[in-house]
Amino acid sequence: MEFGTSSISFVRRGFRWIYGVVEKIMCQRAYEISTLYHDHRELVETKPRPLGEHVGYRLYWQEFLQGQRQLAPTIEVCAIGKSRLSKVVIAVTASNDMVCFQNEVVMRHVDTRRHRAPLSSIPFRRPRIDGGLVYTPYDEFHIELIEVLDERGGCITPRWSTKDVIHPMDRLEVALGQERDFVEKWGQTYNLSFLEMEIREEAVRMFAWSFRKSHVLRLLLRPLQSHTMAKAIFWSRNALRAAPLERAFIRHIEEYRDYLARQADRSMTPLAETVAETNMS
Repeated sequence: MEFGTSSISFVRRGFRWIYGVVEKIMCQRAYEISTLYHDHRELVETKPRPLGEHVGYRLYWQEFLQGQRQLAPTIEVCAIGKSRLSKVVIAVTASNDMVCFQNEVVMRHVDTRRHRAPLSSIPFRRPRIDGGLVYTPYDEFHIELIEVLDERGGCITPRWSTKDVIHPMDRLEVALGQERDFVEKWGQTYNLSFLEMEIREEAVRMFAWSFRKSHVLRLLLRPLQSHTMAKAIFWSRNALRAAPLERAFIRHIEEYRDYLARQADRSMTPLAETVAETNMS
């Protein structure tokens, strides 16, 4: 009996090992591209939120940041423009109608770099679904600027209350187990949100294609219009080299650069008009 049980356990371990090797060969490139997309969105495209005239901040409430598991949510503070601040004090509150978590963060010698501090009193979101209802430990963040000192130690704290409110959003598909977000594999952490987004796009394309068919054919094709089928089609195209996913990522980068160029043109237009009026006068 013990021999039979150990044999089954050995076969299971061997199967898991083979599955892991195949998954790494077939999927790792797609995982890497998806993680690049997430990092670009988080670290490049997401700009600091202003908290007064001199301070900007970002808030990270997920368990992973830049491929590293966090011990607690993190706040990232920087000086706006060319300011150099000798001291910044910020109060962070995460709350709902029943509970309130609070942290006060004190940072010194703050410049335009990313200055990070853990919010050890605030738990991660980790939404839980029970009985069709979504439960989270808090509903919103309140970020308040308490004190700001300039480079020489002079007080430049605004006389008015300086606050910001963030309502964090969760991916319920991940909480339901229908999609994946952060995964730890092969000694690294990957974010698969871009990959899952492309699978959803595949499902939309399948629906749009069937919608142009006759009603009878749509009924016959309905069993194929599932997330599982969209996933199968996605991996049939992206296994090994993930070329379609890489093209989608490059297209996103190009669209972001076009957006920055349009923003720069808009900011330069008033200046050009002012110079032209000055020359005319």
